[in-house]
Amino acid sequence: MYESPTGISREKWEWLILAALLTWAAHLVPEQIFFLTWTLLPPFIQAAGEENYWYLLSLTYGLFLVLPSLSRSGIRIGDIRSHWRGVLFACGIPIILTAIVYPLLPVRPFADSAAGMWLISPLAQDLVFIGFLYGRFEILFPTFIHPRFRIKWALLISALFFSAWHLPNFSTMPAEFVVFQLFYTVLIYLAAGLSRQWTGSILYFTLAHSCINFIVWWVK
Repeated sequence: MYESPTGISREKWEWLILAALLTWAAHLVPEQIFFLTWTLLPPFIQAAGEENYWYLLSLTYGLFLVLPSLSRSGIRIGDIRSHWRGVLFACGIPIILTAIVYPLLPVRPFADSAAGMWLISPLAQDLVFIGFLYGRFEILFPTFIHPRFRIKWALLISALFFSAWHLPNFSTMPAEFVVFQLFYTVLIYLAAGLSRQWTGSILYFTLAHSCINFIVWWVK
């Protein structure tokens, strides 16, 4: 099916606004809980580091969103048998391109990040965007953006929110890198996100996301 994005219903607008709030809250909620609880934690937990603790709080936020609707949020194996070749290609290409391009960049702001950047953070983000939000938008925007461009509006819309989640990086990273980051996060999301569209599972997207984050964490 093909449908123009014009004439958006009130329910769709409400969910777009809610998605914007949830994207903002994906930073705000973990940060506020972090500031309230960090000094109260026992030393053996603090030994894991502030950054990893923040990632765990982000993961908790994502789990809170998806637990009431696990299947719709992609918490399942999905139809991988019918799509494994496409999934391998869609998820593999972004990993290969990251391995080629990232070492060539003049700026590598993730070099000193904690291991949770690739062990925890990808799943925490994916639960919110390719999980919860895509699952909801697939119901509201089930059609393709073009008859010959077989990407659903749900995937494009959730990709834009995923990219917007990175906007606070302007306060901590070089602006030119963040602009590049906003661009490539949309492209990677659309490519690897096809695995979610095809299989109904976030598993394969998250594996690709973790591999990509591992590369940018590993390259010094």
